[in-house]
Amino acid sequence: MKFIHRAALVLTVLCLSAGALAQSALSVADPASIGFSTERLTQIGAWYQKQIDAGALPGAVVAIARDGKLAYVNAIGYQDRARTVPMRPDAIFWIASMTKPVTSVAAMMLVEEGKLDLDAPVSRYLPDLKDMQVATEETDPLTGTARTVLAPQKHAMTVRDLLRHTSGLIYPPQFISTSIHRLYGEKVVFTRNTTLADFVASLGKVPLAHQPGEVWEYSWGVDVLARVVEVASGQPFDQFLQGRIFGPLHMIDTGFYVPESKLSRLVDPPPGGRDALWDVTKPPRLFSGGGGLVSTAADYLRFCQMLLSGGELDGVRILTPDTLQLMTTNSLPADIRFAMDWIGPRAGASWGLGFEVRTNPGFSSVPGAVGSFTWSGLWGTYFWIDPGEKLIAVQMIQVPPDDISQFSTRAALRFLTYAALSSPEQAFLTSPAAQVTVSQDRLATYAGTYDFGLSVSPSDKRTPVPTYIGTGIEIDARDGPLKVRASYPNGPAFRAGVMVGDIITHLDDRPISGLNLNQAQSRLLGPVGTQVRLGVIHPGQNSAVDVTVVREALGSDLVGLGGIELVMQDVVRVRTSYPNGSAAKVGVTVGDIITHLDDTPITGMSVAELQRRSRGPVGTSVRLKILHAGQNNPIDVTILRERIVGLGMEIALQDGGLRVRAQYPNWPAAKAGVMAGDIITHVDDAPIHGLNLAQVQGKLRGPVGTSVSLKIVHAGQDNPVNVTVVRELVVGIGMEIAMQDDVLTVRASSSNGAAAKAGLAAGDIITSLDDIPVNGLNIAQVQAKLRGEVDTPVRLKIVHPGQDTPVDVTVIRKMIRIQSVQLKARMEDGRLLIEPSGPFPVLDFDVGKPVAVHAISDREFYYDAGDHTRIAFITDQSGKVTGAILNPGSREIKGVKVE
Repeated sequence: MKFIHRAALVLTVLCLSAGALAQSALSVADPASIGFSTERLTQIGAWYQKQIDAGALPGAVVAIARDGKLAYVNAIGYQDRARTVPMRPDAIFWIASMTKPVTSVAAMMLVEEGKLDLDAPVSRYLPDLKDMQVATEETDPLTGTARTVLAPQKHAMTVRDLLRHTSGLIYPPQFISTSIHRLYGEKVVFTRNTTLADFVASLGKVPLAHQPGEVWEYSWGVDVLARVVEVASGQPFDQFLQGRIFGPLHMIDTGFYVPESKLSRLVDPPPGGRDALWDVTKPPRLFSGGGGLVSTAADYLRFCQMLLSGGELDGVRILTPDTLQLMTTNSLPADIRFAMDWIGPRAGASWGLGFEVRTNPGFSSVPGAVGSFTWSGLWGTYFWIDPGEKLIAVQMIQVPPDDISQFSTRAALRFLTYAALSSPEQAFLTSPAAQVTVSQDRLATYAGTYDFGLSVSPSDKRTPVPTYIGTGIEIDARDGPLKVRASYPNGPAFRAGVMVGDIITHLDDRPISGLNLNQAQSRLLGPVGTQVRLGVIHPGQNSAVDVTVVREALGSDLVGLGGIELVMQDVVRVRTSYPNGSAAKVGVTVGDIITHLDDTPITGMSVAELQRRSRGPVGTSVRLKILHAGQNNPIDVTILRERIVGLGMEIALQDGGLRVRAQYPNWPAAKAGVMAGDIITHVDDAPIHGLNLAQVQGKLRGPVGTSVSLKIVHAGQDNPVNVTVVRELVVGIGMEIAMQDDVLTVRASSSNGAAAKAGLAAGDIITSLDDIPVNGLNIAQVQAKLRGEVDTPVRLKIVHPGQDTPVDVTVIRKMIRIQSVQLKARMEDGRLLIEPSGPFPVLDFDVGKPVAVHAISDREFYYDAGDHTRIAFITDQSGKVTGAILNPGSREIKGVKVE
C-alpha cells in the first residue's frame, strides 16, 4: 500500500490555536505545503508539555512560520503561576531585550532618511555625552586591590557603536559587578518615572567603562539609541514606534505597557514579581529602547516576517533590503575584545547592528545557516530568523534569568523545529513490492549506538562531535589575552605541551585578538582526530611557539605518558616532566629528546601519529629511547601510563608563599582542610620560595590515589600546619537542578548519567543529601555536595511527582559524555528496534519508545508509521558496520557507530 501522510487531525488541532492569531499574524498553511512534517511539529508541544508538567515553567506560546505562512502555533500550559488560567495564543509577555531589535530598526529607518549618521559622534545628537572620560579598573592579581584610572576617549562614541554594543557604556551591576558598574547603579537615573532625556543627562556625569570601538559589552547603549531616535525624529520614542512600526505592521498588542482592557492577557512574572522599573501594568515616562516593550507571539512574528522579507510586509516598507543586509552581517572589527562570556555573540557567531548573527557554517549558537540572526529577552522570550530556509521561530515564556529552562527550551525549539522539516523524497516512498527478508545474522551486525552530532537537519549544521568540546583546556579571556586556566590531565592539549598560564595568541594561524571566550572555544571544537594549531607564549617567555593538538573523545579511557609534556620542533623534546609522574620516576627530565616509541623511530611521525602511539589504557606501559641533554647515546626507559590530576584549588604566587585563591568543594584540597586565603609555604617538604607558578603546579599534580604533603598558614594565623592531600578525580552525577522557594527540583537528568540510572527523573524533588536536609542550602552548596570522587556514592531523599513520601536513592558518581543525538539499535524477537537515547525525539523515533523497523533492502529500513523515517546502515570494504544515514536523499544526516 502507498505510504499516507496522516496530518488532517493534527492540522485541525493546530488551526484551532492559529485561528486566534489569524487577524494579526500570518496566513495559516498546511505545514506539509511549506515543507514541514505535521506529525513531527506536534513533538514540539509534547516536549513543552512535559516541561510544564514537571514544573519547569508555567506555560509558553510557540509560533513557527515558513515562506511567509504560519506553520505552527501552540499555547501550552498556563498564564499564571498558580496554574488556573490557561495560556492563550494572544497572551501578552514582557519581551525585555527583544525590544533592542525594534529600537535598532527605528534607528536604521532614520539613517535611510538621512536624519541620522551611523558614524557621527553620539554627542552630535546628545551633547550631554560629549565629554565622557574612559575609566578602567586595574586589579592587582595577587592582592585583589583595585584602582580606577581615567583617560580621554581615543575615538568618539558613534551611533554605530550604540547599535553594536561597542560604545564603552555598560549596565549597572546585573551581569558584571566592578566599581565602575556599581557607579552606574549609584549615579545614573533610570526609573520608570523619569524620561530618556533625564537618563542621558545623568549618564553624561559618569565615565565610560571602555574606549569606544574596542570592547563589546552589553549595555544601556540601546536605551541611549532610543533617545537619539527621539532627537533625530523630533518625536517621543513611543510615538515614533507606534506611528512608524507598530501601526503599519498591525502589531496591535505591542507597546510600553498593557492597557487595563488587556490585563487579563498579561502573563504572570516569575517568582519575585516585577521590579518597579518593569511594571508594565502602568504607563511609563521612560520608554526603554533596551527592554521596555510588551508583545505577543503574533505581533513579534509579524515584525520578524518584515525583517525576513527584506524590510517589507503586506505592502508596507519599513527598511530597504540593503539596510537589512547590513544589520544582519558581522559589524565587529577583528581586534574587538569581549567583556562578557555568557551574554553576546557565542560560538560560531558575531554581532550585526541589533542582532547576534551566525558566521560559522559548521557549528554555531545561532540556529540555521550563515546569515541567520537572533536575540532573546531576560525572562526567556526568544526568536531566530533563518533566511536560507525562510523560517522564523518565536518562543514566549516568562522564567527567571538564571533558570535552566531559558536554555533547555531554546535547545528544544531549535532541535525540534529543524527536525520537523520534511524530506522531499519521503512523499514519494512506496512500500516494497515484495517483503524483504534480512537474515538474523545480518540484523545483529546493525545493533549498536549511532551518533549524529547535535542536529538531525542539514539546514542547521552542528558539526558531529560524539566527542570532546574543545581540546582539553580551560581558558579565560576576561583580561584581554586568552590564558590557559587549566590543562586537563592527559587531555590532548596537555600532551601537546600546553600548560597552565600559557597565553594563546593564534588558533589555526588566525589571531585570537577580537574573539570572546565562546568564539575561542568554538574554534577549538572539531571532530575526533582532527588537528588545531595553537600559537602559545609560555610563562616567562616573550615569543610564541607553535603547538599542534589532536582533538579526541571526552571521557576516553586512554591516557598519555605518565606526566610529561612533549613539544615537536626539529626533534621531539620533553618540555615538562611532572615530579610525581611515572616518567620522572624513571629518569625522564626536561630537555630530553625522544628518538623511539615502542621501538619505532620518531623520525617522520606526524604529531597525530606520535600522540596516538603515546596513548593507551591506564596501567599499561610504553617503551622509549631517550637522549639526555649533553649525551650522545640514547637509553631505554619504560613508562607506566597513569592519570595525572590536581588538588582542586586555584592558586597565585606572591611574596612569601603561594596563596589559595579558591578551593572547590568536595575536591581533595577542600576535604583536607585547605581554605581560600591559605598560604602554602612547602610542597612535599620543599620550600615554595624560588619556584615559578608552573613549577609549583607540577609538584601539586600527580597520579590518582597518590598524596602530596603541604605546609599551610591559615588566614589570621602565624604558624604553618601540615596537611596531606590525596589526589582524586572529581565528577558530578549527571543531572540539572533548580532551587526555588527552598525546594530543590530535578530539571533534567542525562539519560546516560548516574542519576538517571539510579532512578531520578525530571520533576523529582530532593529533600536531603547524605542525610543533610536541603532546606537552608543555596544552589552552589547543593552542587558542591553532589560532586565527589569517581565511583563514590551520594545518598539522596527524593519525592517523585504525585507522591508524598520521600524514597532513598543512592547514586554512584560517574563520568559522562557530552550529550548528542544518538540512536540505539538492538535485536529483540528477531526484529530490529530503534530508539533515541537523548532528551528529544529523533524524527519518528521517540524517547523511551523503541519501535521495529521494516526492511527496504538488506541495509535500509523504514518505520511503518508517522513520516516513515528511513535509516540506512553504512559498511566499510570489509563489511563492518561503521555508521548510519537518516532519510537518505537531499536532507540526509550521517552518523557514526560509536558502540
